[in-house]
Amino acid sequence: MNPGSALDLATFKKQAPSLYENIGITDQITSTGHVNMYVMGLMVNAQSDRKPAAVAFAHHVTAARQQMSFAKKVAVFPSTAGSLDDPYFTEEDGTDVTRVRVAAAKSLKNAVNYTPVLFSEQMKTELRNQVAKALQGRQSPKEALDNAVKACDRLLRQQG
Repeated sequence: MNPGSALDLATFKKQAPSLYENIGITDQITSTGHVNMYVMGLMVNAQSDRKPAAVAFAHHVTAARQQMSFAKKVAVFPSTAGSLDDPYFTEEDGTDVTRVRVAAAKSLKNAVNYTPVLFSEQMKTELRNQVAKALQGRQSPKEALDNAVKACDRLLRQQG
C-alpha cells in the first residue's frame, strides 16, 4: 500500500516495471470516510520592509490562473473556487496518471486537513516516531498516541 500520487506511478514504471504491471489504484482508505488534504500556505511577514510588494506577489501567485498553470506542471491541486471543475481534473484520457489525478481531485470534495496547524516540525517528528514504533509492534497504537501527546505537551510548554 502506498498513499502516493501519480508521480509515484512514473517511478514504479521505470524502477519496478513488474510492480507497475500489478499496481492497483483505489480511493484512500480512512477510518473517517474523509481523505487527508495536505495544504500549503503562502504568508507575508508583518514586519516586512516590502509588505505591499509581497502582498501583491502573494495575490498573483494564488490567483486562479497561476494556480492552474502550476497544477499542470507539478502534482498539486489549485484551491480557488471552481478550479477542480476544469476538465484537467474531471476528464480521463485512459492513462493511469490521469486516472489518479481525476480520482484524487474528486476525493478532495470531502477531504479534511488532519494536521493541526499548531504542530511544529518537532511535534510532527515525535508523532511519526511514535507511529513507527506502533507499526513495528514495539508499542500499542494507544501507547503511541499517548506518548505523542505527552511529547507534544512537553514541547508546547517549552515554547510558552
